[in-house]
Amino acid sequence: MENTGRFDRDVEEAGSRRAASSHIYGIGEMAEEIRSFAWETSPLGSIDKWSPTLLAVVNVVLSSPIPAAVYWGPQLIFICNDPSLRMMGAKPPAVLGLSVEALWGPFWSKVEQERFRSVMDSGQSFHGESVPYGFRRDGRSVDVFVNYSLSPIYEDGQVAGIFRTLEDISENVLAMRALAESDARLRMALSVNRCVGVWDWHLRDNVVFGDETIASLYGIDPKAAAAGAPHRAYERLLHPEDIDVLNNAVMACIATGKDFSVDYRVRQADDSYRWIQSRGRCVYDENGRPSRVTGLKLDITSEKNEAVTTLPRNLFPTSDPSSDLDSLPPSVTTFVAATANLLAEFPSEIELEVVPEAAGTQFILRVAKSDLGRLIGRQGRIIRSIRMLLYTAAATHKERFSIDVESKNAPAG
Repeated sequence: MENTGRFDRDVEEAGSRRAASSHIYGIGEMAEEIRSFAWETSPLGSIDKWSPTLLAVVNVVLSSPIPAAVYWGPQLIFICNDPSLRMMGAKPPAVLGLSVEALWGPFWSKVEQERFRSVMDSGQSFHGESVPYGFRRDGRSVDVFVNYSLSPIYEDGQVAGIFRTLEDISENVLAMRALAESDARLRMALSVNRCVGVWDWHLRDNVVFGDETIASLYGIDPKAAAAGAPHRAYERLLHPEDIDVLNNAVMACIATGKDFSVDYRVRQADDSYRWIQSRGRCVYDENGRPSRVTGLKLDITSEKNEAVTTLPRNLFPTSDPSSDLDSLPPSVTTFVAATANLLAEFPSEIELEVVPEAAGTQFILRVAKSDLGRLIGRQGRIIRSIRMLLYTAAATHKERFSIDVESKNAPAG
């Protein structure tokens, strides 16, 4: 009789295995383990007794390319897919058929219990971001930061289980933490005994992003500066005598790709002026077009009053220190001539013709044949930059400017 009973049980288990093969689809380690696991020993019972809803959800979990799992029944019995298993660093036999409490053990915090219970009781989904999850890997506890969602699974009008997805964002979280720490160290270094601000001018949108120091120097709302204030909000505060000085330096930087340094005055709320030293460089896009001008601004009012300038000249090192254009006279003509002289191999051969026209002013640059490429630039980058800057200058001078570059015979010898 005993042998007969054992035989009957073996036949029943074999039937359950065949049922599992016909109900559980998919490939992979977890799919095979689920099909072969003795579910009749778990609260869920044998697979051939599972409801159509549970079978459907398990098959969805197994086919998911991202870490996913189902917690089913009052005890929230755990079933997951291969990506979830890899994230946990667990082995299939060790996790199958476990309740959520037995699965997570000491990591099953009161907060997590309340989240799961809330989904089961209210039928409302939950989404968490940058949540630290504790896993055991190689015999030690590891914190993994995840975004995860808990969604109710309904059966016969009642919540019967929870569908969970995970996204491992540990690298992003750690990178952001490192960036924040680096930024904090930079700001601390910049703030020691000096008033230094970081700025970033996006040329196409014509907006300037600045930190709190920039906002303070210009008397602009810090939130507006951080979000990107219009360039005119900064320019309207410049001393009238310094507008062209600053614009010429920035224009030359964009046209030549060389870093710039320039001192100018900014009007304060009480109509007094503070001296600012601005250093920056141009950033070009993948097509060689100027995209941004970014750098540092330093309050040098006290140094100017004492006739001493202390900002290190190698803060933004240049290949040619003589290329600083702080002393350019405030005129567009001088800017065009100075830019050509900086770029040309034979500056003595440059001829600049200024042609007044009804619609504005045309500049005709004649350069040595071998210098033509230097003025035009790779893929026309330099001449496009000069034309864009002349277009910008037109708004200040209320006059249209255009420029053409022609070659002349190369110098003898």
